[in-house]
Amino acid sequence: DGYNGRLIEFRNINKLSEAIISLLKNKSLCESYGKNGRQLVLDNFRNDLIETQIVNIWNEILSK
Repeated sequence: DGYNGRLIEFRNINKLSEAIISLLKNKSLCESYGKNGRQLVLDNFRNDLIETQIVNIWNEILSK
């Protein structure tokens, strides 16, 4: 929470509206969340990483 977005309790309309208003008033926060979110995806969901994980899963399954 606060690194690449906000976590809002399910069905908490007041907190959701506060978070949206906060983002609308703070362009730099939006940009920071976007930059951090993009970096998180690049670091954790690259094709080579996913491919390696899938191969490892299959190797584990086939070795049993």
